[in-house]
Amino acid sequence: QALVRMRGGAVVGARLLPNLREGEEVAVSVRPENVQMQITGEFNAPNQITGTVREVVYVGSHNQIVVDIGQPRQVVAHAAIGTSVSPGTIVALSFSAQHATALQ
Repeated sequence: QALVRMRGGAVVGARLLPNLREGEEVAVSVRPENVQMQITGEFNAPNQITGTVREVVYVGSHNQIVVDIGQPRQVVAHAAIGTSVSPGTIVALSFSAQHATALQ
């Protein structure tokens, strides 16, 4: 496991592939179902990133939430149907380091 410093200063933990070296630029990959989203309250969890909801898409069994975190790529999270979130909402996203992988 390694610590990855993201643009903007956030630091997250992730599994590191063996071919990566310290100081290399990487992307952190987390499956949407492993991303937890918090809408209200104190935002204070490990591996936490704050962002702005850009899109909410109903996909049958859940909503797909697209969140802009100020990085080149956006984060996609899943939320239960009926979760009260809309574009423009500030949310905190968090995930377990064991579900995150640093990739080239």
